[in-house]
Amino acid sequence: MIEANKITLSELKERYYFEPIKEGLARKAKELGDVQSLNYLTEIMREATAPVEKLIRERIKKGDITSADQARKTIAGNGFQGLVAYSLIILQNKGKLPPDIAITLKPIIRNQSSSLRAKRSNLNG
Repeated sequence: MIEANKITLSELKERYYFEPIKEGLARKAKELGDVQSLNYLTEIMREATAPVEKLIRERIKKGDITSADQARKTIAGNGFQGLVAYSLIILQNKGKLPPDIAITLKPIIRNQSSSLRAKRSNLNG
């Protein structure tokens, strides 16, 4: 796996809400196949709503977040973006996409890619 995709997976792991989304993709892929599951990304996001809502409530109780509405908006956009990226990386790892495609959550400027990777790597600990 290329470095950019390792970074993307690491960033997705850090998203507290991503696990239910990832599990939904796995179920759909098992049911229909990896490539066909791409036709159901919106449905996968909808099905993740209840478990993600539970996570939001838990984080509000802990004081980690203050606004459920803002969390929902952020998750709606970033969750779908992450689901698309994660889906493509899975397909790539299974040999269904060329191995040299960089799948990222943020743009990489080619002449700055190594410095950006270093910065992301430092952010991810």
